Amino acid sequence: QSEEAFAHGMPAPSPAPSHRCGNGDRSKRRSRWRALLQDVASYLAVRCLELLARAVPLAAVLPAGRACGWLVARAGGWRTGVVRSNVRSLCSSGEEAAALGRRSLLHLGQAILLTLQPPSRDETLRRALRCDPQCGAALAELVEDARAGGVVVCSAHIGVWELLPRLLAAQLPQCAVEQGRLVYRPLHSRLLDRWLRARRRGAGLGWRCSRTTAALPRLAAAEPSRNRLGTGPEASSRLPRLAAAGGGARGPRRPAARPETEPATRRPRVFPWPPRPLLDRSLASPRDRRAERSPRDRRGRAERSPRQSR
Repeated sequence: QSEEAFAHGMPAPSPAPSHRCGNGDRSKRRSRWRALLQDVASYLAVRCLELLARAVPLAAVLPAGRACGWLVARAGGWRTGVVRSNVRSLCSSGEEAAALGRRSLLHLGQAILLTLQPPSRDETLRRALRCDPQCGAALAELVEDARAGGVVVCSAHIGVWELLPRLLAAQLPQCAVEQGRLVYRPLHSRLLDRWLRARRRGAGLGWRCSRTTAALPRLAAAEPSRNRLGTGPEASSRLPRLAAAGGGARGPRRPAARPETEPATRRPRVFPWPPRPLLDRSLASPRDRRAERSPRDRRGRAERSPRQSR
């Protein structure tokens, strides 16, 4: 019938209108509403956790955080899969990757509760936080380089890394603390991101927003700093390659190095994986104190023990 109408000089009938565009618009609107509801739900959940964190004594923060991390590891899900995939990119052995993934989830629970601590506890945390003695030399080099320039901190989403300038404030001049730069990867939830930035606005750090780690070399090269201190698995997926390009990087757990644009006459300094923040022995539980002793230290004490030698 359409061929006959076209033969008589009449236009052929147009095809039936497609509903694909309408369905696409509906799916976009649904996804936007779903994302908005998820943002609001996550924001309310985090604010409720913040109120609970205020009531938790500081001595019980780390044990409660380890319990939260254990629950996350047991529950599994998408976030656990992301952590495991990030760990596999750093470790070649399957057993080592599994152990590091479990420790990362335990540390994640502790970092969440430490991040949710009220600002009124910042000074107490600054006095209580300490670093592993094995990284004392790295911190000394960090202080030395911060005196000459600044420090770019490539951070993950959560953690108490904003206390770094306050922790080193006693050893650094005020100008070095103010020259710190923070390469910040924003949260997926805009409400949570605004709330977290408002809480950390008084940390004395400059902000550089980067959603991908690919922009870290360009951002770091644009800063007057001499070193970068990488923290977190999110920032470490591509930083080992950058460290290898800078020279002197050995092993996958060294995610930071000098920019590649440094002169060849300067020896690049690669910092090891930053230690997890530990509360002082007066605030930590006995289980945490036993966990601080590494198997290597225990073997060394056993070899030096006269009973063991017999």
